[in-house]
Amino acid sequence: MPAHPNEILDARARLCLHAELLETVRHRLANPQPGVKVSLDEL
Repeated sequence: MPAHPNEILDARARLCLHAELLETVRHRLANPQPGVKVSLDEL
């Protein structure tokens, strides 16, 4: 039985958010700013 369209959209939105978060964390790790620590909780 196919998933409900809303569930598919929700999962896709969550994947996009997660990808954006990973990009942000990766960017911060690549460009460390003084006084800013990236915690493992953010990964």
